[in-house]
Amino acid sequence: AEEGDVESQFLLGMTYSYSKDFNRAAEWGEKSAIAGHPTGQALFASLLAEGSGVDKDLKNAKYWFEKSAEQGDRLGYSG
Repeated sequence: AEEGDVESQFLLGMTYSYSKDFNRAAEWGEKSAIAGHPTGQALFASLLAEGSGVDKDLKNAKYWFEKSAEQGDRLGYSG
């Protein structure tokens, strides 16, 4: 993940989210979102919408949910 593997970044974000370490979940979720991982974008959007590990930002959450959907993510993040 630290070397830029987007799938690993996403999986770390999910793992941290499930363990309730939302600061690290947001860190890795954002990295995967920026790198273009559709479900990583949905993960980061969910954290933004909930204000978990980041300041609550519904406008930015909407942006990332839309980016995720544009890439075909139909399931989104259901953490």
